[in-house]
Amino acid sequence: MTERRAKTANLRRDPRASLYVGRSDFGAYCVVEGDVEITPVAADPDDPTVDALVDYFRSVVGEHDDWHDYRRAVLYLWSYVVVIAGGLDPDNTRGRAWLTQMVRRSATALLDLDCLELLDEFQAP
Repeated sequence: MTERRAKTANLRRDPRASLYVGRSDFGAYCVVEGDVEITPVAADPDDPTVDALVDYFRSVVGEHDDWHDYRRAVLYLWSYVVVIAGGLDPDNTRGRAWLTQMVRRSATALLDLDCLELLDEFQAP
């Protein structure tokens, strides 16, 4: 998640969430509900939030080509981690496939938007 979104303000105000995951043909869906834990916003390439984001990426997608750039990119996005109590187990085959797609889409968006080019201009909030 990123800091400057309405979802973030809502989760900080009321730390409960529902996550809906549906198939494109609407033939099946899953809802995960629970209390959430929100990490602090990533502020340094080596802080615990960035480490958690790296662990998450690594568990879902595997190794990254350049961890240094990844760590800098999550700073630019003011990222943080939201954990829903109970969560979705990435060892579950269907859950892992869904999580893999989410992380791949996020990484693709970072590259498509040339976010890494903007990192030299990054200023912490």
